[in-house]
Amino acid sequence: MPDNFYGGLDFGTSGARISIIDPHKELVYSSSVPYLYNFENPNSWIKSCKKLLDSLPIRVRSNLKKLAISGTSGTLTACNFKGEPIGDAIPYHQACNEHKILLESLTSKEEHLRTPYSSLAKALNLIDKYGTNILLRHQSDWITGWFLKRLDLWRRR
Repeated sequence: MPDNFYGGLDFGTSGARISIIDPHKELVYSSSVPYLYNFENPNSWIKSCKKLLDSLPIRVRSNLKKLAISGTSGTLTACNFKGEPIGDAIPYHQACNEHKILLESLTSKEEHLRTPYSSLAKALNLIDKYGTNILLRHQSDWITGWFLKRLDLWRRR
């Protein structure tokens, strides 16, 4: 019976990392790569993801049973209705102060939503930039969606 492997992909500010463990929770593989472009560019996330997955030993890749994805909390990207990014994401550390009065009126008792670093502040900024006919996705959600669309193709390699 082949070994089963379990892993995690982590997308941070400077690059992406992958770690794989066996059923005994022993680390069997680990690697990291910097982003090819800037952090705000969703294509950087995907190119890093592909590079890390392609680097897996074939035995690990063919027996990978679960893979968790973690991204930076608060990084938000705008997509078209096919899920394709339409520009750079707004990173978790960028303040969006353009809608301070609107944020206060929408979130009268929710202090955490009033901050210029909140996803709501970033969403209002992206709507201003791209209009209302968009999808908004957090980094790890967008990467997960991309990955699930391509899972069968990747596993067949």
